[in-house]
Amino acid sequence: MITDAASRREQAREAWLSFVHSRLQDAASDAPNHIEALDCELELVDEFAAHIRARRNACTWPSRLPVELLSSIFAILQRTWTPEMTRRRRIHHDVATRQSYFGTEEEYDPETHSVEYCSYDVGWVNLTHVCAAWRKIALATPALWSDFNCSDLHTSFGAVIAERSGNQPDGFCHLPCRAYNTSNCYTYPKAL
Repeated sequence: MITDAASRREQAREAWLSFVHSRLQDAASDAPNHIEALDCELELVDEFAAHIRARRNACTWPSRLPVELLSSIFAILQRTWTPEMTRRRRIHHDVATRQSYFGTEEEYDPETHSVEYCSYDVGWVNLTHVCAAWRKIALATPALWSDFNCSDLHTSFGAVIAERSGNQPDGFCHLPCRAYNTSNCYTYPKAL
């Protein structure tokens, strides 16, 4: 016995298969000359798959919550799920690898053949990568980007955070001058 879900799946599969065959029938005849066209088709498949995922996400229960409630939840997470920087050491014996992976040798310790670097967990900012709707809500809530400790974010986030904080008063972000040397810090004004 075929279920409704199985029937829907089969109908959708047949429709997509027919569409794909109609789009690609010319490409099969002279494949080497159509690689660019096929790459274009693949890019568009990815683009439209993202549209379908967004429509699907809009049907889930978290996406049906009122924007004001989601903003409040995001504000709670902003205070509790803070960004975190972790200093790490990686051993490298090959000078070329050190230079290409880490940029300069300033962090390199020749005695231990190791390089100090930082890894970053952006904490609550991960919410902006869940779905397009959540990103839109978070970016439209300047208070989220104001008055939080962003010292554990990479320094390149400073300008982005300042822009996202909008005209929020008294917003400051404390950022290290160099990701691996926090002894020399500065305060980045959030409201420009």
